[in-house]
Amino acid sequence: MRNSIYSTLVGDESKSIFFYSKITENQKENVFRNEKIDINPYFEFSSKKMYKSLSYAAKLKLGKGGFSEDVYPEMQWDLKNDTKDILGYKCRNATTNFRGREYEVWFTTEIPGNYFPWKFSGLPGLILSYSDKEKTFSGTAISIVQNKMVSKIFNERIDKFYLQFKSSAIPYKEEISYDNNWLNERKREEISSMPLNTNYTDVPIRSLLPEISFEWEKEPKKP
Repeated sequence: MRNSIYSTLVGDESKSIFFYSKITENQKENVFRNEKIDINPYFEFSSKKMYKSLSYAAKLKLGKGGFSEDVYPEMQWDLKNDTKDILGYKCRNATTNFRGREYEVWFTTEIPGNYFPWKFSGLPGLILSYSDKEKTFSGTAISIVQNKMVSKIFNERIDKFYLQFKSSAIPYKEEISYDNNWLNERKREEISSMPLNTNYTDVPIRSLLPEISFEWEKEPKKP
């Protein structure tokens, strides 16, 4: 059984904010009002850039928290004719390949706005469900609130968090290098601790992460 966690998308015409919340069922309505509820990591998309909280490995390497900045390639969507209803909204199917995974989403044009979960930009509507082909990374909307101002507490938390780290954000490529180094170290430790003659199946270090490979890995190496 896979772990489940609530995520929340807040957006307007200028930006999207997407975050995960370790909350219980009876807390979900208070995520904007209760300053004690943890809503890290944050993802903010504005000006064609995605900002997110640094990973554990990056924080460990740098000795501090902060942001990374990802200017990621535009997703190329294949729009399908299949439709289904989600929360009463008519949704259309679309697929894309992004950083090593094949994703399928269901989006609706009945909700105006230019915001989206995670990095799924570029569709003519709001995504209400998404999943990769292996069902490793997925989510479906469970409630929608339109034209509602969020609380002052929530806005202050978001503004404070971004103003603190946004100007010093490191390139996402740098963060990924810290992640991969940390994952490779853990893999070597695991292998070295195995008894002699143990059968071992080599698994790619990013096999359980949303992004498996990256566009810069295909670039010719400089001499």
